[in-house]
Amino acid sequence: MPHKNRELHYRAVVIARERAKARVFLLLGAACACGYSDQRALQIDHLHGYRGIRKHSFRSGTGLIYAILNGNVPLKDVGLLCANCNTIKRIERGEHQGTGRNAGTLAKLYYEPRGRWPDRKKSLSGN
Repeated sequence: MPHKNRELHYRAVVIARERAKARVFLLLGAACACGYSDQRALQIDHLHGYRGIRKHSFRSGTGLIYAILNGNVPLKDVGLLCANCNTIKRIERGEHQGTGRNAGTLAKLYYEPRGRWPDRKKSLSGN
């Protein structure tokens, strides 16, 4: 039941959401594979791309956070990436809207199926 005071209710909802988000980040490692750990730019990533098999409310945002905490989305299906790594991964794997036909050529160099980013210099040199 909401508070009588809307502002207090809004604050309570924001605090609960931020606490839930912090718990999920701790479950997922609290840092991107590249080493970035500022929570303002960390994003929950569907490791194998979102294919619409789950309910729409589990797709992103607060719904995804609570679905992870409730066990509706397995931890093996999601990872934690910084905004830069997540955007690069989505474009290279063709998960970004409008890039499906031309994407994926460099993904084999940078992205391993387990959600880890190998050292890019080693990948490019072949060592």
